[in-house]
Amino acid sequence: MNANPPMLVRYLAMSGENWRQFRPQSDGYWLTVSLDRNGRLTPIEQKPAISFGNRPIGIFWVNVAVHHASFRVEVPTSEHALNFLVETHLSWRITDPMQAIRDNVRAAEFVYRPIVEQHLRTLGRGFDIDHFLDAEQYVNSYFASRRIELGHGLTLLECRVQLRPDAETLDHLRNRTLDRRATERRLAEHNVVLRDAELEYEENDAGHSLNLQSAKFEHEIANVKGQNYIEREQIRMAHYLQALREGDLTMFALQLASRRDDVGKVIAQLAVQHDINKQSAREIITLLLGKGMLNKRDGDRILAKVNALIDSATKPTTVADSTSKPDIELTSSAIITDTAALSTPDTEPEDDEEEDEDEGI
Repeated sequence: MNANPPMLVRYLAMSGENWRQFRPQSDGYWLTVSLDRNGRLTPIEQKPAISFGNRPIGIFWVNVAVHHASFRVEVPTSEHALNFLVETHLSWRITDPMQAIRDNVRAAEFVYRPIVEQHLRTLGRGFDIDHFLDAEQYVNSYFASRRIELGHGLTLLECRVQLRPDAETLDHLRNRTLDRRATERRLAEHNVVLRDAELEYEENDAGHSLNLQSAKFEHEIANVKGQNYIEREQIRMAHYLQALREGDLTMFALQLASRRDDVGKVIAQLAVQHDINKQSAREIITLLLGKGMLNKRDGDRILAKVNALIDSATKPTTVADSTSKPDIELTSSAIITDTAALSTPDTEPEDDEEEDEDEGI
């Protein structure tokens, strides 16, 4: 309640002396109204020219200025157990001076406040406590779109409100908002960790797949190389056998000369398959000597080993004492030994040949 409400209506009884001194007030904030003997009220802007006996019995001055007021009130929310705290700021004025005089309005707050509070209570019940900002916007929009006739000659011109929960509820809403933000932040951090883990898993999986694919390709390449090597060896051995079967020992020796490391393997293979005899082996060695691939001493040594290999490969299988086993076995190690012997460079070819020739003489 306003401790010093503005005076709205003033009255002065018109005696002869008062009438002579009367001058209508015309400053725009007060309206002058005369009261005649019949009780009629008439606004006047200037002193009327009437006889002394017809003068008004009284003069009213009505405050028609715009007035501003503020008050606080609690209104219920949709939850009923909680209330909005409303800070209200409004403006009003007397728009019907005659009605204000008749109703003898003295304290405007008793006129506008009950009506405004009733509107606020009705509007506030449409919102939850945590939607107080939405409620504030709605209430302000409601009052901004209309003027409200308050009765008793008063009109509500404007009303603006500020809504908020009580301190305890506001603190609860603040903590709830902070908790929600903290949860969102933790969730975002958790999602980052999950994305990092997923990316790392995808990278590891891609790397593992790449390693498997590389190993598979290497294995396939090794198989292809091995198959190609086997095919080349088979083709080369087929050429050797064809040259030997056709009786062209010169061509056979030339082929061996281009692949010196094949000598031991070829002769051993031919011996096993019975495609060569001692005479053929001697002729092959002789041709190799003629090509400068062997000296005479190495040729005799290799020929002796080849003869032993041929004898071992062509001898029928018998049960004999361990002392009767051949000196040279038909094994991969023997073949490798023969190949290594053929690959050994000749350090003294000329002297050996001369010595061999002298011995032959």
